[in-house]
Amino acid sequence: MELLQRVRVTLDDNLRRRGTVLCIHAENGTCEIEFDDGTEAVVPMTSTQPLLEWERAGSGVSTAGPSRAEELKAQGNELFKLRDAEAALQRYMSALRELSCPLTPGSRCLVKPVEGNGAARAALVLTLDPDGAALDVEYEPNLHAAASR
Repeated sequence: MELLQRVRVTLDDNLRRRGTVLCIHAENGTCEIEFDDGTEAVVPMTSTQPLLEWERAGSGVSTAGPSRAEELKAQGNELFKLRDAEAALQRYMSALRELSCPLTPGSRCLVKPVEGNGAARAALVLTLDPDGAALDVEYEPNLHAAASR
């Protein structure tokens, strides 16, 4: 184990989380870890393990689209089996993003209400901002009316 090495830590509840080694206390067999959410803990060195090889290698993307999504899903499954739910969820979300279609003017989408309550409504994208976020949409009233019956 080295300083600033990324590791996976087994916690008391037998779940695992990723973090960075900040300090090693060889005299008592512990190390200080900063987790990805910014919290810190002193843990036994025996509760740490190195990240998987593909995690250490970074995101050298070799494929795109459905093939990449399948690869990310398989990696998520591997992380889930290791009980690292947070890392698995990140891979699953990346896989779903890989399958999503980019918004363009004229494409259809679902729009969640700003308040967060109620059903999503079908809409047609009219304009986008430079970052690709929809600025203006036209709701499809017939689809919304049929869905609310």
